[in-house]
Amino acid sequence: MEPKDDAPEPLVCQNCLEDAETKDEEKDKGEGQEQEKTEPKEQEAQGENEGQPEEQPKGQEQSKGEGQKPQGQKSEGQKSEGQKAQGQNEGEQKEQQPEQDEHPARKRLEAAQQRMKEAQEQLDKAQREGAVEKQEEAIRELQQAKAELEEILRQLREEEIGRMLAMLEARFHKMLQMQREVYDGTVRLGKVPQPERSHNHEIEASRLSGKETEIVVECDKALLLLHEDGTAVAFPEAVGQMRDDMQQVVVRLAETKVDKITQAIEEDI
Repeated sequence: MEPKDDAPEPLVCQNCLEDAETKDEEKDKGEGQEQEKTEPKEQEAQGENEGQPEEQPKGQEQSKGEGQKPQGQKSEGQKSEGQKAQGQNEGEQKEQQPEQDEHPARKRLEAAQQRMKEAQEQLDKAQREGAVEKQEEAIRELQQAKAELEEILRQLREEEIGRMLAMLEARFHKMLQMQREVYDGTVRLGKVPQPERSHNHEIEASRLSGKETEIVVECDKALLLLHEDGTAVAFPEAVGQMRDDMQQVVVRLAETKVDKITQAIEEDI
């Protein structure tokens, strides 16, 4: 007999096929669920990315607004500074106006200058009659200005003399008070008999000599004021003689000479 070529087909388990089909279906379901989960996440990410560009212009607008505000503030500051400068200029002009009003002689000089200028112009135009009148007006203005200046100088001189006399009066009054103190001290020391005088007596006489030196310094200041004034001649000479007497008292007191001669010199002072 000849062998058969066709081998018997293996029998397939029906249960195994069903198990394989169920596993494939579960895999398909799991992959579908994962795709469904990832799709919402991607949509949310896309939504966030789409929302961000819309917020950026707002920030830019804010930055622009904030950048523009300092410019407005600067302009307002410039306006306020300009107003302050104008106020200062007006104040200076107001201060200058009273100073000009206080000097009428200046107005006279300016008017005379104007008249002379007009006269010169008329002379240049060969209008001699009008030029003569302008020159006469200029001369009158100059004369009035001269008189007013002399009056101002006289008043200033009187005020200056009054101030100097007040200073001299105060200085001489101070010198008189100091000289009386020295004289009283000299008389008190002179009453002490010569044998009873001690070292304290010499110290007190030296102190009085220093006090007299201070009076000499005040006298020098008074002489300086008188020489600067230059108007009075006899008065500085009298003050100079008084200074010489003071200097003698300084020397005598330093030598503890408190006798009648020293006291007489102090009385003359």
